[in-house]
Amino acid sequence: ANEVVEWTESNDMHLNPPKTKELLVSFMKTQPQDMIPPIVMGDTEISKSDSVKLLGLFISNDLTWSVHVHSIVKKANQRIYFLIQLKRCKAPVPHLVETFKVLIRSLVEYACHAYLPGLTKELTQCIESVQKRALRII
Repeated sequence: ANEVVEWTESNDMHLNPPKTKELLVSFMKTQPQDMIPPIVMGDTEISKSDSVKLLGLFISNDLTWSVHVHSIVKKANQRIYFLIQLKRCKAPVPHLVETFKVLIRSLVEYACHAYLPGLTKELTQCIESVQKRALRII
């Protein structure tokens, strides 16, 4: 960890230890987290995490996309509420479609090239069900 701190300081970068997370990627049956000493930056011990959010994508320690998919599905379901309200106000269909594209489809399609190839059938169906629900409302 000291090399990282030295490198960042020599390149005029500053790390914020409270916002820094440690993500240990391992495919072993027993996780080696107890065998690895904690990383300390200055006086702060870096917290270990099972998943981290990086540029809007949740990356988990087993390199699956379930945390990310469940996060975007939850957020998309919350945004469907706006579609329902617009439908109740008798908004025209083109407005509902545009709202769908802006609020829901943009969320689901963000960085999809990174995670779509690695999705299981269940996770794909989870994403598709949200979009189908929104289109049924329209």
